[in-house]
Amino acid sequence: MIVTPHEHAQLIANALADALRSDAKHRSNRRDLESIADLLDVAIIAFVDAEPADVTSAPADAVLALQDAEVFAARSPGAGFPQGFTAVVLVPLRGRAPELPAPVGAGTPQLVLYLPSAS
Repeated sequence: MIVTPHEHAQLIANALADALRSDAKHRSNRRDLESIADLLDVAIIAFVDAEPADVTSAPADAVLALQDAEVFAARSPGAGFPQGFTAVVLVPLRGRAPELPAPVGAGTPQLVLYLPSAS
């Protein structure tokens, strides 16, 4: 059972890292994906080690690890991550969903909102 925002953020980061490692087994850029997952692990540890009294802000070590994961992903375009992909980890602390990230390349599917036409 999730009790604090830190625990929730930890679970999100863990799920993302697990998905990366699972996908890495089948990709040529395996090391890049595993490195990003390792940075997410650093964020997880920071959330676990955070002071229990301060559950409304992200620990500095977690923020730095997430920023490093963003930079590493940007330098590894083959990984296929859009800018801002780690923002989902901080949703429990910020209380709002992140902006949809911009597509990273021509092969990235774009989300298109279709509104019914007014007749």
